[in-house]
Amino acid sequence: VSFSGLSTDLLPNIELPYVVVITAYPGASPEKVEQSVTRPLESVLGTTGGLKNMNSISNENTSIIILEFVQTVNMDSVVIEISNSLDTVSAQLESAVNKPMLLRISPDMMPVMAATVSMKNGSIAEVSDYVTDTLLPAVERIEGVGSVTASGLLEKKLQVTLDASKIEALNERVTADLERSLGEARSKLKEARAELAAARRKLEDESAKQQAKLSEAGVQLDSAIANLQSLLAEETLLEAQKNAFEQEKNALAELEKLNQIFSQFPGGIASLPPAMYQAIMEQLAHQLPAELAGLTQEEMAELEEKAAGAPTRIVAIETELHNINVRLQVLKAMKPQLEAGLVEAQAGYQELEAGKITLSIELAAARAQLDSGLAELEEGLSELNAAQEEAREQADLNRIITVETVDAILKAQNFTMPAGYIREGEQDYLVKVVGSYESEDALKDAVIFSLESTGDIRLSDVAEVAVVDNAGQNYAKVNGEDCAILMIQKQSIASTTEVTEKIHNLFNTLSGQEKGLHVLVLMDQGEYINMSIRSVLENLTWGGILALLVLIFFLMDYRPTLVIAVSIPISLLFALTLMYFNNVSLNIISLSGLALGVGMLVDNSIVVIDNIYRLREEGLAVHKAAVFGARQVAGAISASTLTTVCVFLPIVFTQGLSRQLFTDMGLTIAYSLLASLAVALTLVPTLAATVLKSSQVKRLKWFDAFVKAYETVLCFSLKKKIPVLAAVALLLGLSIYGVTIMGTSFLPEADYPQMSATMTLPEEREGEDIYALNDEIAKRILEIDDVQSVGAMSGTTGGGMGMGPMQGDTTFFILLNEENRTLSNRDVEKIILQRTEDLGVDISFSTSNMDMSVLGGSGIQVVVKGNDLDTLALTAEEIASLLRETEGIDEVVTGEEDAKAETRVILDREATIRAGLTTAQVYQKIVEALST
Repeated sequence: VSFSGLSTDLLPNIELPYVVVITAYPGASPEKVEQSVTRPLESVLGTTGGLKNMNSISNENTSIIILEFVQTVNMDSVVIEISNSLDTVSAQLESAVNKPMLLRISPDMMPVMAATVSMKNGSIAEVSDYVTDTLLPAVERIEGVGSVTASGLLEKKLQVTLDASKIEALNERVTADLERSLGEARSKLKEARAELAAARRKLEDESAKQQAKLSEAGVQLDSAIANLQSLLAEETLLEAQKNAFEQEKNALAELEKLNQIFSQFPGGIASLPPAMYQAIMEQLAHQLPAELAGLTQEEMAELEEKAAGAPTRIVAIETELHNINVRLQVLKAMKPQLEAGLVEAQAGYQELEAGKITLSIELAAARAQLDSGLAELEEGLSELNAAQEEAREQADLNRIITVETVDAILKAQNFTMPAGYIREGEQDYLVKVVGSYESEDALKDAVIFSLESTGDIRLSDVAEVAVVDNAGQNYAKVNGEDCAILMIQKQSIASTTEVTEKIHNLFNTLSGQEKGLHVLVLMDQGEYINMSIRSVLENLTWGGILALLVLIFFLMDYRPTLVIAVSIPISLLFALTLMYFNNVSLNIISLSGLALGVGMLVDNSIVVIDNIYRLREEGLAVHKAAVFGARQVAGAISASTLTTVCVFLPIVFTQGLSRQLFTDMGLTIAYSLLASLAVALTLVPTLAATVLKSSQVKRLKWFDAFVKAYETVLCFSLKKKIPVLAAVALLLGLSIYGVTIMGTSFLPEADYPQMSATMTLPEEREGEDIYALNDEIAKRILEIDDVQSVGAMSGTTGGGMGMGPMQGDTTFFILLNEENRTLSNRDVEKIILQRTEDLGVDISFSTSNMDMSVLGGSGIQVVVKGNDLDTLALTAEEIASLLRETEGIDEVVTGEEDAKAETRVILDREATIRAGLTTAQVYQKIVEALST
């Protein structure tokens, strides 16, 4: 029961103290990856508890950080701590950096099986459909299967390609609509400008008319006011005239009085001779007023003339005074009405002037509004003309409909996700938002933009939608035929042999159901384990048989040999029972411990049976001989067994990989030895008491001679100690020297009928040339004797640790004949290298598909540290040159071999600023150009 319940596997459960953090940064150079990803992650991960070493690799687009921890650390806790640290730092990384992926290194990452799937007379499309719809789900449903990765499948997908001609045609529609809209706007602005100009002219005309009317009214008011004022001012004038006339009248009256004096001058003063005149003046001197005394004849003549006209003038003055008095009386009667009229006229004039001002203000405001409107219209026309080119540029759909924009829209639209639940009574109903595209036509008809000018823009309006496949990107063939390659990984707790057996049964069932289906297993870890276990079991069986033959040869009696023969399987079963309850699996390590212990299992039983046999020869009864025989040697065999157990038990207390690998060996040896001790002290005496009832002494002459010779050698050794010790020391020295030159390896190389080869492609080859080269190499390998089948895959990454090609390489899975083989794996490797030498390719081999070197590394690694990458590269190449000259070194890789050339665009920042651009804008333009 315990044996049937034990799980079988290649190796014990191994927990490696390594964690790998892989972070993708698409489009970034190694320097950018180091600065933006690797260093921030290192600063956070460097504080992880139990960290021993941390190494990082910054490649183009990818950052890889390898963390090595001390052996005693709990890796489950470490993974949780690293996950929390990554969650903390992820938010601080640039938006283009993908989420870091945590990878825990484990042997369970290796595929347990690699198989090819093909169909007779079937296309790769039919194979892909069958694998996807039937085979993959069936394999994934098998208990213990962790994951299945299929390579070489023909995957169909809808490819959306932006059509420049369609976008340009749509652009023309948008531009025409834009021009029409701009034309309409320009026409409206011009019409408004014409209307404002007409209104301005009308305003000017109306303003002139109003000004004329106001001027005319002003003239009339001025005339009326002037008349009124003149009438009011006439009284004063008349008074002044009256006063003047009265003064003149008075003066004339005085002058008229002088006529009596002037009448004494005969003929008039002017006609008198001066002498006469003077004489008369002297006579009249006492009559003349004093002011006349000094006048000359001419002055007196003039005064005489005036006095003569005084009466007439006085009459005229009196007439004028009469008229003036009449006029003054009339004015005095009209004065109140005239003054009121003047006040009214002046008020009207003020109102007229206020009206003029108001009209001027209103006209000015209206004129200003019209001028402002005209200015705004002119500005609008200018802005419209200036913005026309910008509007055309902004309306260019090439700026809007880009690969990134369409990709984001389609991703956001092609979305189906549950949104929650609606509760109705006691029933909950799931609410799901469904937006996924169901067909090619649905994708073509998808609305990606909606413009007012053109309406809805559908994907088919700007792009070509077609169904494409990846036939030109993947390569997977078996024996020259297209196929799909499956990489199957098991769950960590599952038994490898049980999982692979179930997979084989499934393949057989499906092959019987599907006509023409052919599944070829290229790599089977379960078969490898079974072969290893069978080999160990065979060795164990032959070891037991040889031990029995030796016993029967020396004892010359089948009865004690039979007792010991029974004790071997019982001890083994006892050990298997202990293994079952201690969760020790059947693997090459635990079975090696059992095989190693088989030779020691019989030791205790031989000692006990030999002692019982001796006592029987001495005549002791069989039961007493059994009891006393076992009792006499019980202490000795117990001490011997415990001593042997103590030799292997320290393995349990070691650390790291050694403990995980060899603990099973130490435990199985201890279990088997303790079981053999228990059997020797219990079962063997019981059986001996039964089968040794009759005893017969048998003498072997050759054995007696051997004992005698041994006694002689022993006596010599005891007497001559120095030569013996010298020989022993010499042998010890030779043994130590042999250990130093014999070499070491993690696990021995096995010659199993499964091997693989990886071809690194020449850089100058690509596309169909690579596939033709793969076909040629597979053909040449298939022509080698003992090669049964050849599977090849490239163009993708494999499905397990060390079991698939890197991007661009090709991996060949080679299946050899299991029986009647004439060539070893190494022989096949040499022949392949010889036959492909003319192709100029680099091929590396794993002579077993169960290459466990991934657990312990391969070769020697020299780490060169520094801060300057260029100096590091030169130093690494110098060291590599020295190592290549070292005898025994086959290949030296510095990592610079895979370096790729890059084109750097170095910008003139001053020139970009003058052009109104930034480095980021130039970068965006370059990205857009390279992505189309």
